[in-house]
Amino acid sequence: MKMNRFPSIAVGIAACLAPQVITAVADTLFVGDWGAGATSTSGSIFTYDTTVGGASQATFAGQLYTPGGMAFDSQGDLYVSIGEQTSTAGKILKFASDVSSTLFASGLNTPSGLAFDSAGNLKVGLSGGNAIDSISPDGVVSPFATLASGSKFIYGLAYDASGVLYCASRLNGGSVTEFNSDGSQKATFATAIGAPFAIAFDAAGNVFVDDAGSGRIFKFNPDGTGKTVFASGLSVPTGMAFDSAGNLYVAEATGGVIDKFDSSGNKTTFATGLTTPWFVSIGKTAVPEPSTLALLLLGAGTIAFAIRKPRA
Repeated sequence: MKMNRFPSIAVGIAACLAPQVITAVADTLFVGDWGAGATSTSGSIFTYDTTVGGASQATFAGQLYTPGGMAFDSQGDLYVSIGEQTSTAGKILKFASDVSSTLFASGLNTPSGLAFDSAGNLKVGLSGGNAIDSISPDGVVSPFATLASGSKFIYGLAYDASGVLYCASRLNGGSVTEFNSDGSQKATFATAIGAPFAIAFDAAGNVFVDDAGSGRIFKFNPDGTGKTVFASGLSVPTGMAFDSAGNLYVAEATGGVIDKFDSSGNKTTFATGLTTPWFVSIGKTAVPEPSTLALLLLGAGTIAFAIRKPRA
């Protein structure tokens, strides 16, 4: 009887599949939740698979005191501002991909929004003062910028594609201020926003700013003109972040929900059951999956095996 060589070929092909695995990158939404509020360490950071929604909720970290701003460095490590119970005891925690945490900086005056510049320095908005600090990659804290008196409640920070830092504060009836890389003020981007909280940029460079007081999200052209109401009727909108597909995620602090808006402004409820969601951020999660070559080889081996069955 003639030996059938195709089963062994298929087995050999299958053996080659093991190294033919690549790593895809999926968007993961990180949400800081204050829990019982500013009197306890019941705060948590939750994660969500953006392709699944609220059902994918997982606890990333717990027992935190008022987790605030979040930002990822170039290595994928997550930095979180922690307010603490006294204004000058604020700190920044650094979380590695294995969720282990270390103290990155301390002694900060009510830190809130975070943003990394292109050199890896972390900018920290001090909501208890009128200033922004800069923290070097090795944890050295230095003053970066001072806002005018009356601009307390500095919340969101965000860099645009050209390296200009945008800062949301209560100055001038609620404003967004631009800063150059040396900390000097470049311009006032927008005023009379009310209680601006977060700042987010879409792929086209349009600027989105939410007003926690009026429950609205404003959209601006990259040059600050063309102000329009992108969404309204929200229950204290706080954190905002875009995913790679252009969807905008918004936390409603008193509603305990995360909303999802497509590029046309259509709203769906992404997640519910939160207590006091604050800042949000999009991180990248590595997802192993077979490469195209592996799938093609598997298909070829399967077909060959099916065609050349051993004869009785």
